[in-house]
Amino acid sequence: MNAVIISGLNSQNPGVSTIVNVVFCSKPDISTDILAKAFQVVKNIVQQIQGKL
Repeated sequence: MNAVIISGLNSQNPGVSTIVNVVFCSKPDISTDILAKAFQVVKNIVQQIQGKL
């Protein structure tokens, strides 16, 4: 199994933003329904991920 990591650097405030934190810990929250559809998983999986972060 291969994995790909994508990171972005901001020139105004250099640093790395991990997609997991940006997507699952955003404020305001992204709807669980939307995340479940986007990642093609059931809502329980999204809630488990959010609970662990």
